[in-house]
Amino acid sequence: MKDLSHYQKRVLDKIYGPLERTDPLKELERLCKLHLDFLHNEKDRYLISEFKRAVEGKLSLHLASDKRFNDLDSLKEKYLEQTKDYISNKCDDLGWTGVDGIAELTKAYVGELIDQQKSIIDRSVKVYIDIKDEEPMDVIQFVSDLFLDEHKFNARLKIDYLNAELAIFSEWETNQSWKSNQNQGNIPAEKGNPYSHLFKSKNVYDNFIEYTSNHIKDYYIDYSYLKKRLESEKLIHNQKDTEFMRILHEELKLITEEEFEEYFVRSKLSSLEKSKSKERTSNFNKIFINI
Repeated sequence: MKDLSHYQKRVLDKIYGPLERTDPLKELERLCKLHLDFLHNEKDRYLISEFKRAVEGKLSLHLASDKRFNDLDSLKEKYLEQTKDYISNKCDDLGWTGVDGIAELTKAYVGELIDQQKSIIDRSVKVYIDIKDEEPMDVIQFVSDLFLDEHKFNARLKIDYLNAELAIFSEWETNQSWKSNQNQGNIPAEKGNPYSHLFKSKNVYDNFIEYTSNHIKDYYIDYSYLKKRLESEKLIHNQKDTEFMRILHEELKLITEEEFEEYFVRSKLSSLEKSKSKERTSNFNKIFINI
């Protein structure tokens, strides 16, 4: 180690702090206060470097509790619950309820999450530390570009995931517009077919209800096969998987809230090839094809 002056040793003792294990946030508060009181005009490059290294060490531990810096798996695990909390709070604040309002709030929340990740990539992100009797201090100003590099890769993965979630809502809005046009008479509703935006005839609707009443055991794989087979036989109008499942949940009341939320994490149904079985094929043929 290089020879250190008495002054350098004294400052380093202040930077390194207590030897025992300490709370990362408390240490960041101490280091920020040290900078304000003592180091803000420091010119010694070695001391500045050691101060920044100490900040980075404690900040790495502290960021584990900051959801902006969680990895992709953590985001996926908590995304649905946190979205629901955001919507619930905003609806209370704004009185903004209903399907359209919730969709807009969801998109707004996803947009905020994307902006947070972009701020990590372009280094504009702020991590403020509260200091007693002082203004909060942004400790990102003390870290190197390399410090954020490990978080930038995860940030890009999360942006890709969140953009895919936004695409789902775009599909949903397109389908909502399609349904609105139908309700205005662009697609005439058949008498006795209450869901003519999905089923092409009353007979298909009746058969659908018979099939779902008797042959749905595993909601995901059974409805995957049913939708894909109905599409293949051209018995239903084209609907994205998410809109189809929304109709099952909100309009037909055939799947529970928990099942719809579980589907939403998957974001799509299984293919016909992957979901078909001899039993499902036989049950479908007996009801819809009458063979």
